[in-house]
Amino acid sequence: MEDTAGSSRSSDVNVVLLGASGAGKSTLLGHLLLKLGAVSPHTYSRAEREATDAGHPKGAHAWLLYRRKAERAAGHTLDLTSHRVTLQPHATQLTLTDTP
Repeated sequence: MEDTAGSSRSSDVNVVLLGASGAGKSTLLGHLLLKLGAVSPHTYSRAEREATDAGHPKGAHAWLLYRRKAERAAGHTLDLTSHRVTLQPHATQLTLTDTP
């Protein structure tokens, strides 16, 4: 982004997902984080393995966002969580927030 003086500056973008429980908010954010490169393929593979072992074989993307054991056991988000990603080439700061 460029201001009127012509100097380059970064911008912030904040995205908060709201929706009913089980609507797929965490799954969508986990998928976005993976596609944006904020999650390594190795980390995703581990999440996929852990989710399958816990009886949630299709929950790997959401599993990436579950920080607490209670969330993983429940299979849904219990706490508000934010994940910050820097988008290139303009150093845009993207904050993705998952809600219960």
